[in-house]
Amino acid sequence: MGNQPASQPDQIQGRVVRRKLLTETSDDTIQEYLTVRDRVERYVKPEHGIRIQIQSIERIQNSELDRKLRNCLNELHASDRQPQLLFHGTTKQNAEKIIEDGFKVGSGGMFGPGIYFATDSTKSAQYCRDNGAKYLLLCDVAIGKPLVCKAADPRLSIVRLQAEGCDSAFAKRKTKSSGGVLNDEYIVYRAEQAAPRYLVKFISGEMSAMVHKEVQCDLRIKLNMAHKKVQCNLEINFKTLAEHTQALAKSKIESWSSKLFGKKLSKSAFILISIAAFCCLIYPLLLTVYCCLLMLSKVGIVILSALFSCLCFAAVCCTVICTIAIWIAAVDYGGSSQFQNTASCASVSEYTIKVLFVILVFIFRSFCRHLKEKIVVNFFHG
Repeated sequence: MGNQPASQPDQIQGRVVRRKLLTETSDDTIQEYLTVRDRVERYVKPEHGIRIQIQSIERIQNSELDRKLRNCLNELHASDRQPQLLFHGTTKQNAEKIIEDGFKVGSGGMFGPGIYFATDSTKSAQYCRDNGAKYLLLCDVAIGKPLVCKAADPRLSIVRLQAEGCDSAFAKRKTKSSGGVLNDEYIVYRAEQAAPRYLVKFISGEMSAMVHKEVQCDLRIKLNMAHKKVQCNLEINFKTLAEHTQALAKSKIESWSSKLFGKKLSKSAFILISIAAFCCLIYPLLLTVYCCLLMLSKVGIVILSALFSCLCFAAVCCTVICTIAIWIAAVDYGGSSQFQNTASCASVSEYTIKVLFVILVFIFRSFCRHLKEKIVVNFFHG
């Protein structure tokens, strides 16, 4: 991951370095090329502010470095001894030396003197210092059993790892607030634990703040438009639902009234029905209270009993009047059971109510005069 220089070449006989250019136009290399390209592009993180445009990919095979890596894998503490593909960023000159001679353990770092690798391509790309084209190594790394680190430890070394039964260090992501790192990093402390597998040549460009602002602005506008559209649709749906419910309730009421009277009733008929029903419900309650008050003999109670008797009388009269008016509204002049002339029925109902109201007032005045005499008698002789 970091900018690690290469070691001096070991003079070992039989060392062979093979390099093959992978292209997407060749049937022999297209699958491998696409696999590596996807690996690089999939692990581009926006927080690094780097865009990677791949120019070429080379497969690297160094027989000596591969042999050392296989021997190292057999010495790991973990049962899973498969190497992991990880990124390492450096300059072109150092990358060429690493391909020929292998890695060299560094002199220091956040987690001690080791060789640093990353799972994210843009994390390692930060250490590619060349101008113009840059070079990124994708390496086979013998991780083995890692020591998990949540904070920096510059004194970490191979001696301490071996004492704890570990083979490498793993710096866990999102621990920057506690002194750790933002993205995952792996650190090995032996040069034999890593061998270069691919050399990726790329050019990069930093994402400008203007581009970020434009993208954020576009996203904000689209989100606002979507929010307004959803809100408008909800309002329309609620309004339609309310109208539909109101129409359904109205049709149900008209259906019930049609079953009772043979056809739809007018608004005045509904009002009369409501008054009649209310009077029928309140009449037994008033009558009960009136009977209870008559059992008492005080003058104040007699006055209250007279008041309740008036209410009872009014309830009975209203019930009778509303019933007669509804019956007249439901039958026209010819005696038909259906409305054939709605205007005529309405006028008959109105006229009947007026006549009955005059009769009710006359009866009520007579009833009050009678109650007055009763109260006077109870007051002087009670």
